[in-house]
Amino acid sequence: MKKSLYAFLFATTLLAGCAKTEPEPEPAEQVIGTYDVKSLSASANGIVIVGYEFPATITDTDAAGKTLRFEVSQTLDVAKKSANSVTIVSTTFEKNLATGKVETSKDPFDDVELKKNDTGAFDMIDAQGKKVGTATKDEMNFVEEEEVTDNGQKFLVKITIKAKRKA
Repeated sequence: MKKSLYAFLFATTLLAGCAKTEPEPEPAEQVIGTYDVKSLSASANGIVIVGYEFPATITDTDAAGKTLRFEVSQTLDVAKKSANSVTIVSTTFEKNLATGKVETSKDPFDDVELKKNDTGAFDMIDAQGKKVGTATKDEMNFVEEEEVTDNGQKFLVKITIKAKRKA
């Protein structure tokens, strides 16, 4: 009886030691895909200038004084560049609600490095080595800051974009 018990324990230990574990996917593989932008805000010296929840209805006036209404949405398309870096293309869709015509504009971010942080998310680092946001397999958050001078006055302009992976 003891021999059988020892043999069983030995075999169990061997099997447990040989269990295969799946390696963690490369950082880029974990975040590639399309994300819908859910909100965008811009501030100057800490004062919010613009804030949108997407899709947003925007009202504008043309040169003749005619009121124009647009439905605006935005996506982030994330593609693998290397194991630890991605390219991101921000696409803005602007639909004229009167005509139904949709115009798109694209803004590429060519090289964003991914570095795992303490929370398990990835810090996104731009080509200058500056952190510009965080990413997970489900969410992406950008924060871009730039110092701007207007009429001799300096402003710190901050743009924040929050996005969720498309379902």
